[in-house]
Amino acid sequence: ITIDSPWVKNVDLSIVKLVPITGRVRAEFRLEMLNAFNVVNFNPISGVGSTTGTGYEVTGLTGATAARITQLVGRVSW
Repeated sequence: ITIDSPWVKNVDLSIVKLVPITGRVRAEFRLEMLNAFNVVNFNPISGVGSTTGTGYEVTGLTGATAARITQLVGRVSW
């Protein structure tokens, strides 16, 4: 059986700014966007309940198919 389904699309972006403080000490500021374009990914399914048909369902909000997540990160390295 061959199931044709849409591709899983997920684009992550990050912007980083490094700020030297003194000597080898530096601060890093980062903005990260996971699934930046908020693409909904579908999972092929078959045999839902008592039916034998096929279709697609929206996948859960974990892993590669999560909704858009934006986070700010601050770090000091020495």
